[in-house]
Amino acid sequence: MSYKKIQPHDILKPYVESISIQEDLTFDPSWQPTKIIPAAKANMVFYYLDPFVSHKNGVKELIPATVLHGQKTKPLFVSATGKTGIIIVNFYPWGVAPFTNIPFYELKDGAVDINFVFGIKTVGELYQKIIESKNNFERVNFIQKFLIKIISEKRKDDLVVALTKAINNNYKRIKISKLANELNLSRRHLLRRFSDSTGLSMKQFAGIIRFQKALYLKREGYHWGDIAENCGYFDQPHFIKEIERYTGTTPEKIFSNTKPTKLMQFFNSGYGMSHFYNTVYL
Repeated sequence: MSYKKIQPHDILKPYVESISIQEDLTFDPSWQPTKIIPAAKANMVFYYLDPFVSHKNGVKELIPATVLHGQKTKPLFVSATGKTGIIIVNFYPWGVAPFTNIPFYELKDGAVDINFVFGIKTVGELYQKIIESKNNFERVNFIQKFLIKIISEKRKDDLVVALTKAINNNYKRIKISKLANELNLSRRHLLRRFSDSTGLSMKQFAGIIRFQKALYLKREGYHWGDIAENCGYFDQPHFIKEIERYTGTTPEKIFSNTKPTKLMQFFNSGYGMSHFYNTVYL
């Protein structure tokens, strides 16, 4: 069983927060599906061993071997079908847009096989190299070379980068109209640029960041009542409703019904992670 997180190539650092590797040869079919909750980020995933499936309304659906996941506003349930080998490219909230011409907001709560984004021949050649590689170092190297090659000339939107960081630091007091006036932009133009780059509205993004802050404080030992107040929720019902929206369960049951696994301990440890990426796995 192996979990690793590595830093991306210098060229990719403005867009990619990290690259995660999960290799687990002890999959047990009795395991419950992994719940992946909104974290204000997107990722590109490469499955180089047995496939994974998603679960929705009691139906299993095969996940493509190479897939780009959009922003999540609700939980996603996935599980392995055998031996697991996964490489996950974790993008910053603004990081996907420079790699594709697809309007990123169209992928919200969805995913697309990257064959349809970058071409079957190009992705097919990359995937063949990944599955034939001798080790994960080689696999990650091929993936990074691929990403460096497809970065578009438009690069990242520095205004949106600044806005996401501002929201991350002031998620309780975001006033969009005030921000637009300060930047001498129309409210509509500001919202469009933010959505084009991150795949979320500013309100949705701020809500997810606030939710992630709440989970972070819970792991630090705070009580839910104090967390609701500290994170700027209007009242307890508002807090409960938001938690249920993002996790599918009540605050009290988020951790009480979940037995920690090595996967959760690794990805939820906070090691080397910003508050954009807390508590992705439940």
